Amino acid sequence: MLRCGGERATLEFGEFRVEDIAATRAVVRFETSLPASSVVLYGTSADDLDHTATDIATEPGGLSYAHEVPLEDLQPDTKIHWRAEVVDRDNAVSRSAVDAFVTLDEDQALQADNVALLSAGAEVVEVSSNWADEDNESTYGANNAFDGRMATDWASNGDGDDAWVELDFGSLRTLASFAFRSRQMSDRSAIVREVELVFDDDEVRGPFETPDPTVRYAFPLTPPLDARRVRIRALETTGGNTGAREIEFYQPVAP
Repeated sequence: MLRCGGERATLEFGEFRVEDIAATRAVVRFETSLPASSVVLYGTSADDLDHTATDIATEPGGLSYAHEVPLEDLQPDTKIHWRAEVVDRDNAVSRSAVDAFVTLDEDQALQADNVALLSAGAEVVEVSSNWADEDNESTYGANNAFDGRMATDWASNGDGDDAWVELDFGSLRTLASFAFRSRQMSDRSAIVREVELVFDDDEVRGPFETPDPTVRYAFPLTPPLDARRVRIRALETTGGNTGAREIEFYQPVAP
């Protein structure tokens, strides 16, 4: 991008924040004055940023003004140093200053158990579709909504408002709350703005509003209920390859 007289516009960073900090993950968000692709370089030493994370909301080769980069598989109670690195449409590289945050220790982390995790024995038993009609274990398969990672997501094959996924918890579970975060495309399509839950005996909970795809929404299930299966249904979306970054269900917290 050139200013009048041929001078190249200078890319500027803004609105840096580190959010959703947990024991093993965090999300770096920031904005740029010019559209750019982005990564975050990070590590446990300011002099050795030996890990790289990418903005998965930006398609390969895509450019954006708003950037969101999940950092996964961090160590609890650890100081993480990081800097943003972006490339604009002219292939000019810009880097931010190095900053840092501290992950939560395990005692600070959420005490309830997420029983929707595949690693906890849950299984996706049915899904409206996966992108490109691939299986649940594919790059955008339904399993990605239950892997505990915001850096992966499930994308349907253009289901829009008709997207849904059904989960078997593996055994009867007492459920006290759930959380949902939508995926999105860089053109603001594929956002699930409202969801509904249908449990074993056709008990319906919701609708639950989830309008902002940058937010993980958590909702109490009042009163708690016992269920083995749940179908999570999109009710209102912006259309396209709708799906989810992550879907979580929690048992009551032990006293």
